[in-house]
Amino acid sequence: PINTWAPSFPLFWVNQRRSPPDAALCAVASNNTFKILCNPRIPIKSKITIIRIYLLTKGVFQFSTWPTLNASHLRRFHSTILYMYRKATNNCFQVTDPNGDMFSDADIVSQFSLVSPSAMLRQARLQLLCRILDKSPAAIVNLIHASYENKSGWMHAINSDLTVVSPRFV
Repeated sequence: PINTWAPSFPLFWVNQRRSPPDAALCAVASNNTFKILCNPRIPIKSKITIIRIYLLTKGVFQFSTWPTLNASHLRRFHSTILYMYRKATNNCFQVTDPNGDMFSDADIVSQFSLVSPSAMLRQARLQLLCRILDKSPAAIVNLIHASYENKSGWMHAINSDLTVVSPRFV
């Protein structure tokens, strides 16, 4: 069996034992870039910009092609990105003061005007769909049509994304 993304057909994950974010999240977690996030002399706004650039260029490369993630992988994706946000904003779950404030993930996203990981993933998929529909390459459209009924495929993820964005679409 193939244990990696099929380069010719990135819209389809070919092995169900591993999921697409595994490699990306391992790269995110092992990167030395996060030494920068711990530097107190760098402003929070700059750290957040670094995270956004890193995620869009390297950290979650081609995540617009990921199919529906199971709960475990979605949680891992979410927690890895929120870990970076927490490092950058110096808001961690480790509370040294018993009366100290703890910020939830939603608080961090809201307070610093960040994009939640699931919204990032949803936006990337929908943007890819728009590009595919705009160019309409016959081979890709036929491939998508042939795999439409696959419940763990990319089109199922698109249907789910459209339902979240506007229930009237689906």
